[in-house]
Amino acid sequence: MHGYNCRGSCETANTIPGWLWPEEAAFLYDVGFHSEGDILELGTYCGKSTYLMAQGIRDAGKPYHVITVDVHWRGIDPQTNKPLILAEDSLVAVSRNLKTYGLEDVVIQMLGWTHRCVPLINFETIHAIFIDAGHDYESCSQDFLVVRRHLPPNRTVQLLMHDNGPTFPGVQRTINELVRTDRRFRHVIDIVSLFVCELIAEGERQTPECSSLHRAA
Repeated sequence: MHGYNCRGSCETANTIPGWLWPEEAAFLYDVGFHSEGDILELGTYCGKSTYLMAQGIRDAGKPYHVITVDVHWRGIDPQTNKPLILAEDSLVAVSRNLKTYGLEDVVIQMLGWTHRCVPLINFETIHAIFIDAGHDYESCSQDFLVVRRHLPPNRTVQLLMHDNGPTFPGVQRTINELVRTDRRFRHVIDIVSLFVCELIAEGERQTPECSSLHRAA
């Protein structure tokens, strides 16, 4: 069941730059609304998904946070030999959006590379992880593996990975080669291009159940 303000929040999210199918946006809002702990997000851009999960947390009246990590940078421009920014104002846009919607106290921004920021996070408070940063195989795999190394063995954690499909073969390869083959993870559902699974706490029995709400990515 969707949180009570899911429709209004998804309509607001449409005004924030980013790429989410309506079903994905509604699911992310619900991740926040039904969260039982903090949410870690890798890849912020202008904060569309950040807003949805944080708004869900706030609407549910819960004391948790979205911890979002992004370097707001994507390599060297071969023509200028200077850093290529994902969007010139993406870091400013995130802060502006959080202030506009009153979510500054719900969201914690970390500016930096995933492999530098993730080890600083207390994973005992994390309930869900949303990976939507680098989409090439090397970057996506590194993001998954650095998170995987820090996940506590005694907790069940929800893992979401965006853009799983032929449009982004690097993400698809990471999921197929590293996530689906990891026996500690149980696939739960596909929401269009959103791959959802769970890290199962040690001692809990795995049941190979899965379902899907799929649209070609």
